[in-house]
Parts: sequence; C-alpha cells; structure tokens
Amino acid sequence: MDQHEELLVPYLEHFGIPYVAQDINRSKLLEITGEWSLIIISHMKFLDGANQESEQLKAFLKKEIQSGTGVVSFDEAIPYKPKSMANMSVGNDSVHFANEKHYITEWHKPGEKMRLFNALNIANNSYESGKNLINITGAPLLAVFQKEAGKVVQWTSLGWARPQILGPWAGLDDCLWRSMVWAAKKPFVMQSLPPLVTMRVDDVAGRGHLWNESAFYWVHIANKYGFKPWMSLFIYNVTPDGIQELRQIIKEGKGTASPHALGRPPRTADIDFYYYPDALEYRAKEYDEFIFYNHQERKNFSDDILQENLEAVDKWYDANAPLPISNYLVPHHGEIAIKALPHIKEKWGIEFLGIGLEPDLPWSDKTPWLQCGPFRVNGIKGTIGLNPDLMGDRPEYYNGFVNFSGYEFFNSRVVVRDVTGYEWEPDNDVGATVDRAVEQLTRSLDGLGLATLFTHETDFIYLIKPKNWEEELKKINEALAGYEPWYMLTDDALRIVRAHTTSKIENFKHENNTITVDFTGSTDVETYFYIFQDEDNTIAHKIVAVPPFEGFFQLSSDIGPD
Repeated sequence: MDQHEELLVPYLEHFGIPYVAQDINRSKLLEITGEWSLIIISHMKFLDGANQESEQLKAFLKKEIQSGTGVVSFDEAIPYKPKSMANMSVGNDSVHFANEKHYITEWHKPGEKMRLFNALNIANNSYESGKNLINITGAPLLAVFQKEAGKVVQWTSLGWARPQILGPWAGLDDCLWRSMVWAAKKPFVMQSLPPLVTMRVDDVAGRGHLWNESAFYWVHIANKYGFKPWMSLFIYNVTPDGIQELRQIIKEGKGTASPHALGRPPRTADIDFYYYPDALEYRAKEYDEFIFYNHQERKNFSDDILQENLEAVDKWYDANAPLPISNYLVPHHGEIAIKALPHIKEKWGIEFLGIGLEPDLPWSDKTPWLQCGPFRVNGIKGTIGLNPDLMGDRPEYYNGFVNFSGYEFFNSRVVVRDVTGYEWEPDNDVGATVDRAVEQLTRSLDGLGLATLFTHETDFIYLIKPKNWEEELKKINEALAGYEPWYMLTDDALRIVRAHTTSKIENFKHENNTITVDFTGSTDVETYFYIFQDEDNTIAHKIVAVPPFEGFFQLSSDIGPD
C-alpha cells in the first residue's frame, strides 16, 4: 500500500477536507479541470527524471500557483527542486522547530524539540528560497514558499505519520492540517470537529467518604470547571447514598455512567470497599469481579456464567431504578465476549464502545490492537498492552465503526498514552498533574479531534485531596480557555463525532461573499464545518452548524467581505 492510501487519506478523512483523487499515471493532466483551492502531491519521487509528464506537471502547477491555488507536496522535488539533490540522508530521533513563528507551527514553541519514537531519515537537501519551519539535523522536513499569488508547502517526508516513527496523535497532526489551510486559496472549508472536551473516569466506586465528602464530590468539582464526567462503574461498590447522588447527577445532565465491572470485592481485610449485599458469588480468587470476560483465566466465561453476569447487572439497575445507562460502554480492561454484544445493544441501548482490542481476546502484550478508524485501518500492527517495544506506548485515537458478528457499534477511545505510558495519572502534585492533563487534551484539540481527559477513580482520584483536585481542574480549565472548548457529556459528544463520520463535504463554491457547501450522507444531530479566511495578515476561522439531514443537503453561509 502506498503512502497516499496508508498515511494521507486517513488524515484527509479525519480533518474533513473535501478532495478528489487523481492518478496522473492513468489520466492526463490536461483532463484535470476545475477551480481548485488546493493541490496535494501525495507521493515521494512522484516523477523521476526529465520526461514529458514531468514537464507537463511543472507547467500545470506553475499555472495553478499563479492563479492563487495552494500546493502541499510530499515530494521533496515538486514543485521546487532543492538546490542540491544530495545522495546522502540525515536521520534523528527528534525534529526541531524554527525560532520564527508561523501559522503552521503556531501551537509549538519557537525552537521546540520534539522527540520521535524512532529515527526518521530524510534527504540532506536545502532550498534556495522559502522558509524551513521544521528540520531534522538541519535538513528541512517542512518548508514553505510564497510564489506569485499562491502558497506552497513542501514536506520532504510523510514517514513521521507511521507509528513506528511518530504516528497520529503524537504531536505533528496540527502542522499537517494547518499546512493545508495556510496554502489553500481562501475561503477554504473543512468539516472538522469543534473543540469538544469530555472526561472519562473508569473504576468508579464513589469513595468520597475517605475525605469526609459525599461519594461523588469530585464530580461536582469537575462540573464547576466545565467537565461532565462519564463514569464506568464498579456497580457493587457504589453505596446506596452514592447511588442516590449519582442518580441526581445524571438527571441534571452533569454526568453519565454505565457498567464497567461488578466491582472490587473485600477479599482481604485491607480492601475497605462497600460491596452490594445481594451480589453474585465470586467468580475469581483475586482482583476484581468482571462482567463481560473471564479476565483472570484469559478466556470467555461459559455461556451460562456470562448470562448470569449480565442478568445480575439488570437486577442491580432494577433495584436502583431510575438510573439511566449511558449509551457508551467501556468494559473493564476493554475485554468483552462477542456473545455479550446482543444484550448490551438490545437491552441496554449501547451505541458506542470504547475498546482497543477485538472481542473474545484478553488484554495482553500479545494481543493486536484493534483495526478501526480513522487511523488504524490499514493493517499497521501494534499491541494493546503497554510494552513500548511493541508500540504499546503509542497514542490511541479511535473513532470509527466496528462490526462484530453482525452487531455494529461506533467505537470511540482516546488515550494519549505517550505522556505517562497510559492515562492522565492525576495526583497531589498540582503543577505536574495540570501539565499532564493539558498535554493530553491539547494533543486532541490540536488534531481537531475529540479531547478526552481519562483517568481512574480507584487508582488516582480517591487519593487526591479535595482542595488539590479543585485547584487542578481550575487550572486545566484556564489553560484550555484559548481553544474556546465545548465541554460536553460523552453521550452527546459521541453523537456529533459519529455524525461527522457518516457525512462529508462533497463540494463548495464562493460567490458574492457567500459560501455554499454541498453535503452528502446521513446525520442525526448537528454537525459543523470551518470556514477559513485570510484576514489582517493572519488566518481567521468560524464554525458553522449544519442541521441533521438525510442524503443531500446544501447550506449557504455569509462569510463577510473578501
């Protein structure tokens, strides 16, 4: 598979950039007609040597650039050939940002050094004109040119997009989409997500009594600073008072919850968790009691035991009704049997999963990560465990459909693993905790994706002093203010993310200060698109809402004066 299909197309689809693919080995350049905002050269060594096709391509690009069309090239020699096409290459396990500020690199510090997971080799070239914005050992990885009416971006490699080197959600995603926006003739549109921010908390037992607080005091503090936690419950560990508090949180739209595991039973005296008096008998001899998979024996439960577990969850919810189940479910350790899927879909109304491995498999360094969009769709192999040597430390950004034995779900899982090795890991060090959260959240916001602050109550939150927890959430909120975040319930945010996946921009045109955009697909909630314009020596944008539609929909928006 070539880098166009393997690396670039997943990004174009994720960013919502409308495009038409042209293979000029199969179609003549003269047949590529139309008014283009942007031309992307998606292959390295696109046309080697001097021949008729290369001369036609150069002439075609020159004409388009003169007309104001932008060019983003992943060929080091197109449209501009380096002054020395060196036979030597340079490689390093880090990239360096120029000291000069630029729109493309605006969200990085001048002179920033970004580490890679492994070395990236590029040609040791230089360009006579233009500016080098990102370098590897002095050779340009990203250079920009302003030529006549058009703008040109040349990436000398897209190899960084492979997870063996860096990969998605690891720090360069913003530079990729911003390079396209910077180069494109304006106005330019993208059907990208607005800055959605959610919070995911696993292993939730409601342990506020340890601080002489209510069971879910930490949810109320999070609410003060915008966050609306989605909670993955240890159902048998939540006290009756905690259930009453949780019910009110859900009723008021301040959080949602679904079953994660039966819970952590008091097997020994040092485990001081409340445990439901009508609980099922223990299935395991150690650790937690699971619902969906026999974690301790690394295999599925028998059909009878699995059904008893699922019915036990039903009985617990019936005993504590009304207590709505979220439409999103993350099984403990991400492990679930395929045979559990009919029950959770048909009886619990689960529409969204948050798993990183196939059903019927255990969490293990030997278990491959799930193949699911937008980025892990082309057979790139890694494992779900945390072993860096097996790419277990690579960031996870799943938002795509999965189908297991005829049961379809939308799978959403955002875990920026490379900051700590896995999750947020908040503690009583306020400054360090804030820094980790901001790095993880801005990674998603910079990549125009769903931002999820992910942690566990029973491993981390319950150990944090309430005053520190409040200070941490306050400072995180302040640090994100420049993004103008949309703090949302996970249940609502996932509907928007799914709708962006089931629809797309087909075309747009600009006339008389109005932009008209054609959409196709199907949506059940509002979706959004960005309009980018050149304004006062910078690039401004606005976000426009699109009502739900089926099939074809056309929307016009006033963009103001040119």
